[in-house]
Amino acid sequence: MSIAGIEVWRILALFMAILIAFVAGRMTRFFLRRADDHLDERYPPVLALAAQDTIKNFFGSLRLFVDKLFEMGDRIVVGDTDGPVEEVGLRSTRIRTLEGHLVTIPKGKLAHENIRNISKRPYLKRVANTTVTYDTPPDYWKFMAFNQRIKLEILGRFNDEGIGFAFPTQTLYLAGDPNRPLDRRQEVERASRAFVLSCRRVGQEVSYQ
Repeated sequence: MSIAGIEVWRILALFMAILIAFVAGRMTRFFLRRADDHLDERYPPVLALAAQDTIKNFFGSLRLFVDKLFEMGDRIVVGDTDGPVEEVGLRSTRIRTLEGHLVTIPKGKLAHENIRNISKRPYLKRVANTTVTYDTPPDYWKFMAFNQRIKLEILGRFNDEGIGFAFPTQTLYLAGDPNRPLDRRQEVERASRAFVLSCRRVGQEVSYQ
């Protein structure tokens, strides 16, 4: 439900926040007057300074609640902090960074920071730069487009037949590794050389990758 494009619950939240702030201010004045006879003149400014962060965090929570900038589980970026939101409290918000660290940001500070909600982006934009030499002919791009269509057609045909492509792999042999001993590698190399020599004896060449 909305009135002139503004949701009713946001109007109610703003009204309640103003009411709570007004009541809190009146109660603070009341207690300060009652304690005026028992406190030194230095204490009221100290109390006001101590309550400053609490008030900032309160209005920061209000702004985040009304604007609804993020939700639990959203990945946001606040300054140098990037990660999903794990907890939203009255005084602070906790973010788990991509490195695994848990960062706690007070609501008063969070309300004055630029918040980027990565989870709410409608699409992902990625820029890729392709460089060519100055002597590249104009037909090069036509060739690349044609080559791309051929590769996609081959990939589609293979997928229809349930055939997969073999990816280049590399096996690393370490001294003292029982799963990949060096003597096994030497046996593989000897078998490979014997196979190549056998092919050459019958006049058959072996292609290398």
